[in-house]
Amino acid sequence: MKRLLSRLFQALATFLCVLVASFFLMRHVPGSPWAAERALSREATAALEKKYALHLGPFLERALLHADFGASWKHPNQQVRDILLDALPVSLELGGWALLVALMVGMPAGILAAARPDSTWDTLTMGLATPGVVIPNFVVAPLLQEWIGLRIGAVAGWESPWSRVLPAFCASLATTAFVARLLRASLLETLAEDHIRTARAKGLSEKAILLRHALPAALVPLIQHLAPAAAGLLTGTLVIEQIFQVPGLGRHFVQSALQRDYPLALGTLCLYAALLLVLDVLADLAVGRLDPRTRRGQQ
Repeated sequence: MKRLLSRLFQALATFLCVLVASFFLMRHVPGSPWAAERALSREATAALEKKYALHLGPFLERALLHADFGASWKHPNQQVRDILLDALPVSLELGGWALLVALMVGMPAGILAAARPDSTWDTLTMGLATPGVVIPNFVVAPLLQEWIGLRIGAVAGWESPWSRVLPAFCASLATTAFVARLLRASLLETLAEDHIRTARAKGLSEKAILLRHALPAALVPLIQHLAPAAAGLLTGTLVIEQIFQVPGLGRHFVQSALQRDYPLALGTLCLYAALLLVLDVLADLAVGRLDPRTRRGQQ
């Protein structure tokens, strides 16, 4: 409980810092939201700033107490909260499928590669994982659209089940490759430790040693990496959503930045920060369960 309360306090403090820093960064971007309109008087500008909570005090009060970022400047009839709530389920579904694929493919690949180092499977798996990490998804996505999307009739959109396959697969590629490489390296390092040699000396089978003794400790760095990776996937990958025309958070974030829609940009940024901090706290607690040394402040 002490560890949980400490991590929650740190997360809240970090979230507050993100809110304040984001507010001032937005306010100091050259130009103004009304730069393209006719020149406004000082009184009119002050009235607009008050209406849209362009001062730190009203902004923090709205954001922290009411989770309200006001109306979108480019869509005055829509509240930012409603826009985000409409787009969030789409991004969560896309990210959830991508994360599921990454874990179901990457973890078995990494475990088998570590169980048989320098084997054909190890060489093949790591050879495929390297381009998966280094090739950007905006290169892979158009190729998948041409090679597969045109044949199954699901090049873009989010209407049919088939239209979800290519975006989820493309979004999962880098995470899958990283999971496989990271888990393999972590397992090989764990298998060389003293307690593993002791388990072998007691006559335990290699399968039991790998799954019961080595894997829990080897999962620690993987879980620490998955917290920010999962947050990025669950809140939408900007390029994937743009290429496949997925109506998720990524599209709104890009458009709000290009259109100087400060409330929508701040709302999207704060939503991403909140999700990242929550997943980071959960990952920290999971690491504490898997590795008791972290609960005692040891590495």
